[in-house]
Amino acid sequence: MPAILEIENLEVNFRGFRAVDGFDMAVEEGELRVLIGANGAGKTTLMDLITGRTKSTGGKVTFLGDNITNGQEHKIARRGIGRKFQVPSVFKDLTVRENFEVAHTRSLSVWRNLSVSAKPRQRNRQIEGAMELTSLADESGTFAGSLSHGQSQWLELGMVLVQSPKLVLLDEPTAGMTALETEKTSEIINGLKSEHSIIVVEHDMTFVRSICEIITVMHLGKKLAEGTVEQIENDRAVIDAYLGSGGITHA
Repeated sequence: MPAILEIENLEVNFRGFRAVDGFDMAVEEGELRVLIGANGAGKTTLMDLITGRTKSTGGKVTFLGDNITNGQEHKIARRGIGRKFQVPSVFKDLTVRENFEVAHTRSLSVWRNLSVSAKPRQRNRQIEGAMELTSLADESGTFAGSLSHGQSQWLELGMVLVQSPKLVLLDEPTAGMTALETEKTSEIINGLKSEHSIIVVEHDMTFVRSICEIITVMHLGKKLAEGTVEQIENDRAVIDAYLGSGGITHA
């Protein structure tokens, strides 16, 4: 399968500190990649570099064959990269359905908004599909501010999905969730595998095992290891790097 995202020798230098240092990674179309590493390893900064939120000081990011390195954040998003942050950001005074509608039409392009308005059936299908996938169909008329933490996380994920991204970036999607909510989140993400390429940053290795295909381990801004769960758990460099913090379980 061709790579949908290629990262080559990427780095960012913050006043002499390299938060990401010569990082390489390729994600294939339709792949689910999990990115793990201790706090400060550079995971969220890497997501910021991919999306244009932070500008790199070296290296290259290629998406769908185009060089998007240091591109404008909104243009990268419109190109087809959707991102869900760790802390959910939803419109609390709007209903669940209204949040989905806002997300679906959110665009700086007048022509795009007009085309969306001209296809209400298609829009409704996408919104209803996202509500079903995220188990929020029964909450369509509920104000977002009344949702549980897990439901708010699912709502924001659904808001990303209705924009039809080709690549979805999820930053600690189970943070603060109960065990049942975490299990449901794994079901949701597994249901996305055939339609989207996905990169998940996560600490919970039980959750990682439930969704994982390939893991990339970051350490001090670099790629330390890459492979299946079994390969990563038996990788000597990974064991040595995380031995003091309780091993890979807490990475």
